[in-house]
Amino acid sequence: MVNYSIDVKEWNGDVIFLHKIIKGSADKSYGIHVAKIAGIPHQVIERAYKILNRLKKNSAESSKCNQEPQIEFFCAEPQILTELKISI
Repeated sequence: MVNYSIDVKEWNGDVIFLHKIIKGSADKSYGIHVAKIAGIPHQVIERAYKILNRLKKNSAESSKCNQEPQIEFFCAEPQILTELKISI
């Protein structure tokens, strides 16, 4: 099994998907950016960024979650996972 991703560039705070498939994993998650492109409402995007920032903070405090370049979702505090379930 081989991991591939889409090449991405960040410019002026925006993410640009280059429509080029490259070998290897992405350097970080771009799910919120994809949701924005898909037209998800602004309030949902803002809420997602708040949750992401809390996950990043909790991840930085937990050494076992710092082994991968992307945030390990399942290392999140149970409270955050409960909030995600409620907000869906």
